[in-house]
Amino acid sequence: NWNITLRSETNIVGGPRIGGNYYWTHDGNGFSQECTDIDGSGICDSNYTIATGNVDGYALVSPYASLSVSRCGYIGRDNTLYNITSFMNSTGTCINITASRLVLNCQGNRINYSQSALGYGINVSDSKNNVTIKNCVIWEGDTTPTARSHGILLERANNNVTLLNNTVYTIAGNSSVVHALRGGSDNMIENNTLTATAADSIAVYLSNANATIRGNLINASGVDGREAAYGIYLDNSDNNTVANNSVYSRLS
Repeated sequence: NWNITLRSETNIVGGPRIGGNYYWTHDGNGFSQECTDIDGSGICDSNYTIATGNVDGYALVSPYASLSVSRCGYIGRDNTLYNITSFMNSTGTCINITASRLVLNCQGNRINYSQSALGYGINVSDSKNNVTIKNCVIWEGDTTPTARSHGILLERANNNVTLLNNTVYTIAGNSSVVHALRGGSDNMIENNTLTATAADSIAVYLSNANATIRGNLINASGVDGREAAYGIYLDNSDNNTVANNSVYSRLS
């Protein structure tokens, strides 16, 4: 038996719960160092199979550092919880994520991006893994919008990225609310409100594999219902789960 009864108590790595074991390597690729913990419980979201019939259901997570963010810029530290603490504005891109295994929690704060130039609300750089973006309000704010100014951009080969409980609104044509480029896998878009208001725009553009799009409210019908846009657009994308979404679109 690899577990004891799960309970709230400081564990051996300073986390908030006791229940399982901590799996660490010098190379930084131990199970506890790479697993996700979306709810911040201190326990890995998935079970760790050590061998046949030997499963740790409460594997401990490597502790995250915690940092506050109050202005747009780069987020580049692994194993960190970033909490946005204020309203933020940017002429172009607001947040650039250049690290893996981190959580960005906007805590309901609003990000206004692309005020006067091409940019993105949040840009996740190439080959970043185990990134969670949650509780953000992201708004494209230019009155003369620039095309291809996506709300959230996942660049190539991003894996295990979770977008949870965000509200994202775009107004530029040829833009996506969420734009996920090729090479990524196992990404999740869940419980978000995603609105694309311009012609030839897309609420969710996905060129990934093994993704989950679930429980979202997706509006791609335009502000007054006259502008044509796509709700969900899957491009060279396979083995995905699309379930329990409410989608309003002028195009199929």
